[in-house]
Amino acid sequence: MPTSKKTEADSFKRGALTDEEKRKIQQMISLSNYSEIGRILNRNPATIRKYCQRNGLTEDLPSLRKQIDFKAKNNHHFEVLKQQLTQEEYDFAIQVYKGMVSQFGSDILYSEETQIIEYCVITCLLNRALNKERDSEVEIQKHRDVRAKYEAELEKVSAIEPESESQEIDKTEEEDRLTDRIERESMYIADLEGKIRDIKRDQKDFIDRKEKITNAVHGSREQRAKDIVSTRENFSDFMLAMKKDPEFRKKIGLEIERMRLGTKEEYIRLTTVPHQYMDGEEEFPILNTEVVERSINE
Repeated sequence: MPTSKKTEADSFKRGALTDEEKRKIQQMISLSNYSEIGRILNRNPATIRKYCQRNGLTEDLPSLRKQIDFKAKNNHHFEVLKQQLTQEEYDFAIQVYKGMVSQFGSDILYSEETQIIEYCVITCLLNRALNKERDSEVEIQKHRDVRAKYEAELEKVSAIEPESESQEIDKTEEEDRLTDRIERESMYIADLEGKIRDIKRDQKDFIDRKEKITNAVHGSREQRAKDIVSTRENFSDFMLAMKKDPEFRKKIGLEIERMRLGTKEEYIRLTTVPHQYMDGEEEFPILNTEVVERSINE
């Protein structure tokens, strides 16, 4: 009987990640890759990657996109919005949400996320209002064209000189009919113009609400510039920024660790590998007691 060949994937541990495994992944992901972590935990690297992407533990572009897609797909707010918005508006709201979340990265509180979703809804409502304004403008132009046609006809009728009493009556009736049509079209236009004024008020309200939300989540360029300048001028503000922003704190920590490791490696190189100068002589760039003692012992 033929036996199936056991693949590497078959030897990996299966099932949901334990809390201990999740904690180890969070500790190792900054300095290790998926394969190394998978080898240590005896887990499929794909499982490690999926966990990191869904929980915002990695910062590469594909991971950020996966994380945002996962959050949008599993956000309970959008389940409600799907019933309230048209399909086109719903798809647009999802795109706005992804754009906003990608701007802030993983440093988003629940209250801030609800504000971002409100921002998405207001954006859709603003677009709806803009479409209504456009449709109303088109409708107004149609009624203006019709009114202009009736006004031209009225001008022609008024220019006719009746030759008899019956023609006088016919002229008067036609003038009354055209005047009535012109007044009716003017009423339509006035009504639509009133709707446009209401729509514009709604638009202004939506824009103000969007601006308030943007300021509340510190999403405007002006606010971000102020925050950056503040952290450069004041050390206490810099420390406060690190405390408030886990992503920023993580980047600073990783950069310090890279500098420490790089400095250590460079020190080892400069104290163990002689450098040949232009005159042909070889010496250690760093000559200290440790180097001298090692040279004597050798």
